[in-house]
Amino acid sequence: MPVTVVAGSCGARGSLGGFLESPTHAVVSPAGALYVSDTGNHRVLRIVSDQSEVVIGDGSVSSAGEGAPARRFPVAAPRQLALDAHGNLFVASSTTVRQIANVDGDDDADGDDAVFTIFGLERAAYPESDAFCVSALAASTDGGRVFVADGCQGFMVELQATP
Repeated sequence: MPVTVVAGSCGARGSLGGFLESPTHAVVSPAGALYVSDTGNHRVLRIVSDQSEVVIGDGSVSSAGEGAPARRFPVAAPRQLALDAHGNLFVASSTTVRQIANVDGDDDADGDDAVFTIFGLERAAYPESDAFCVSALAASTDGGRVFVADGCQGFMVELQATP
């Protein structure tokens, strides 16, 4: 079976376009876009037709702020990714889950869309204030629910996807 590199450069790490630093997860949208959590570069990339763009992550180690465009907001070491039926992307770092809401209604989330923190240290309600290491993430097919597991604290919660 042939092997094709679709992102990064074999044996070379980096933050410039075309490079990845410790990618940890990938998902494919129904529209065919590939999303990659570029954990070491603190960003999530969207790849379509061998072209990559930043969806979220400005390279800084933070998960603060909300609004649009998503590409201008930081995300600290994104790991798990999930997509719902409406093209919304959910990004889990160790202490937060952020939603890239497909507000422009095109096929799926991109860097032009809005970002919302739906779970994590920036929220005051229990158990979000106690989240330390988000270890698993899943979105329901109906687009209304997101499931988050914290591997350090030993709990799993169900969230409503709409911020």
